[in-house]
Amino acid sequence: MAQRRLCATTQRQYPQVIPSRPTKFSKGPVVKTLIRTAALALTTIVASHAFAEAPPPSNLAEAVKQFSEYNTRLDQALAQEQTPENMAQIHELTYTLKAALEKIVEEMDGLNDTLEEIHIASEAESADEVSSYGADYLKTARTVIK
Repeated sequence: MAQRRLCATTQRQYPQVIPSRPTKFSKGPVVKTLIRTAALALTTIVASHAFAEAPPPSNLAEAVKQFSEYNTRLDQALAQEQTPENMAQIHELTYTLKAALEKIVEEMDGLNDTLEEIHIASEAESADEVSSYGADYLKTARTVIK
């Protein structure tokens, strides 16, 4: 007979089957898969807590540095056998890569806008604006093309 329990997060009732006798597992691939899945889940939880302490990049230079460094780490991790521990490491790396890439994309959107201002100012033959926007543009662009 199924008993009803409240879900901790939504406070809804979901049926939960509680067997009257212990379930017997064979010592075969199912048990190994369950153990691997549990190990991956535990490692992922630990890895996500470790990442939660790392701040996202605060500027473009830091984002480019993290992006380069963590892509190298990802390349090394992908070259290894894909064990649950390695998968957890890759999962952790993707958080940092995503944060770095988001900052780079944000800055590149601004760079595109600045380039458009240079284009418009050059059409209008406004030397002061071309110089001002040009300096801003090159400062950001040089951070990426080092």
